Amino acid sequence: MRVGVGAATLAATLAPFSAFAQPTDLSCTVDPWTGAESCTLIRVGGSSVGGSLAGAASTTAGASSPGETGTGSTSGGAPDPCTYRSLASDAGGVLSVRTEPDGTISVLYSIQCPFVPARFEWFGTAATDPAQAPTALPIVTPAMLLPDLFASVERVLPRPLPRIAPADTDPDGYAFVQNPVFFWVDRADGQWATVSGTASLPGLSVTVTAAPEELLVSTGDGGSLSCPGAPPAFPAGADPMSFSGCGYTYTDSSAMAPNGATFPVTVSIVWHVTWNASNGESGDLGTLTTTSDTRELPVAEIQAIVTG
Repeated sequence: MRVGVGAATLAATLAPFSAFAQPTDLSCTVDPWTGAESCTLIRVGGSSVGGSLAGAASTTAGASSPGETGTGSTSGGAPDPCTYRSLASDAGGVLSVRTEPDGTISVLYSIQCPFVPARFEWFGTAATDPAQAPTALPIVTPAMLLPDLFASVERVLPRPLPRIAPADTDPDGYAFVQNPVFFWVDRADGQWATVSGTASLPGLSVTVTAAPEELLVSTGDGGSLSCPGAPPAFPAGADPMSFSGCGYTYTDSSAMAPNGATFPVTVSIVWHVTWNASNGESGDLGTLTTTSDTRELPVAEIQAIVTG
């Protein structure tokens, strides 16, 4: 489960840019949220295109000269964000260079992102003649690259795996009433690690970074915890009364739960998302939250046995 930033937070960061007339062989729409024009290719040489991108984009560095392909990469073994490719020198019936009403020259780029259909977008250039378009640098702002890059980073944030002590070491998987119970996330790769992605076009590179900053716990009995930072794992054999971790004390056994057996526990990681660009600009995109699957936790009472 993922909870994204509010529309107002992201929209305030993404400055709107102009939408122009619809070109041949493209179906274009204007996003009312950002003001961005997005186009879907209808026909190239009589064939339709579209559908989901298979596999990840190239991990090579971003383009450094006009006419090259701009690429992105994501750290931590995650799939790459979007790949940008100029169509200015392509043949095949697509109108890829156009003169705008103000006399400026725009070039059509294909944008391929993991998990979503390919699309097309116009980028302005400094060219003064259409013949210069294939070698002209695109005029790019961070706002043009941020939406796809943000979505790519959001899609690869890990779903946390809850760890609970003493349940993880108890032979029957129990926690116990009136005894500290500690929560953390599994230490598998990427569970608590910064995730970042970079998208590049000639003249501009933008990086979005999501950093884990807080663990939230829904204890299943109506309680909750908010633990800043990465809660430490509880060492086997440690004294729970002196251990400093993300702890909670149940006052009732899970026999009081609606199912009469277990409390439904979830843990969530809160990610703080920021961006920075090679032109010196930067900003804050708020937070994202990823939530684990529900873990059913049995909580038992410890019965004292009197002898003699």
